[in-house]
Amino acid sequence: MMKIKHLFDNRDLTLMLLKYWDYNSEKLDSLQDYRISSNAVYPYYIGNEKCFLRFAPVEEKSVSSVQAELEFLRYLRQMGYRAAETVAAKDDRELIVADTPWGQYIAVTFKCAPGKPLTQFAYSPELYFGFGKSLASLHKLSQSFQPTEAFRINWEQQLDWCEALLREYRVESAALAEIDILRDFFGKLPRKKNTYGLVHYDYEGQNVFFDPKAQEFCPIDFDDSIYHWYVIDVERSTRAIRNTLSAKQSDFAVQDFILGYRSELILSDDDLALQPIFKRYCDLYGYTRRLRTLHEKWQNEPEWMIALRNQLTTELSEKVGCFGKKIEFFSTE
Repeated sequence: MMKIKHLFDNRDLTLMLLKYWDYNSEKLDSLQDYRISSNAVYPYYIGNEKCFLRFAPVEEKSVSSVQAELEFLRYLRQMGYRAAETVAAKDDRELIVADTPWGQYIAVTFKCAPGKPLTQFAYSPELYFGFGKSLASLHKLSQSFQPTEAFRINWEQQLDWCEALLREYRVESAALAEIDILRDFFGKLPRKKNTYGLVHYDYEGQNVFFDPKAQEFCPIDFDDSIYHWYVIDVERSTRAIRNTLSAKQSDFAVQDFILGYRSELILSDDDLALQPIFKRYCDLYGYTRRLRTLHEKWQNEPEWMIALRNQLTTELSEKVGCFGKKIEFFSTE
């Protein structure tokens, strides 16, 4: 999530950025369905085709990180994998870096993915088998991906970012101890071509569209992609399944998901046993991001901002449970 000062609906800024693309001025009511979190995302139309304008200030996103994200997406599509597709601006640029009265912003337009988010479909074994298989197919292609334009960050750089912020904010020692524990653990974990590479990081049902007619999956939102172990995607996917479906359905859905993944790639029981540690990594990163969002505060904040602060503060307390606890049960030998 961005800093809270960037979470406002700035319609003037949105329209300034939108004008880099062709758009249907008679359907601008769709802008009302915006959402702002890690980026601002506004739906609009080019002719009768629904698209999404995504933008963020350079304070939040580096140009090189977005370039690396788009290069990975182009590679996936060139390899025949269904993934989010961009729309070129009027001057044929895929990525716009714009100077505005509110600072410099990075903007991209994406086509609407075919189908609907997976979370909008009822559970079926075939659906969740395909969900797992689609993630494994992504990881299989990631194994051969060689970027030439820019690089996404890796887990070490992300932990360094977390540590710098936590020290700046002078948080409790348990969070800093957690960084040392995770840095030591992952520093000893073998990095192999079939286990480590560029991951999606947010491969959850709301970010994966399913097209029933074509029987195809299409992931969107590669904005958090990072070099990590592939099992972190498995952990986040299966955790999201359990948070979305009923307890009974989620047990079956997770089994189907794992079977689907294993139909494409090897996923050992030892790999799956690591999931609690990868969850700790995600919790630490999520904790740091929320702290950063909450760090600035003003008098007379609007009600939505106060409600958001309360929500994020609750989420912070939910993520500190394992901070600083020693990892004892795993050996890399």
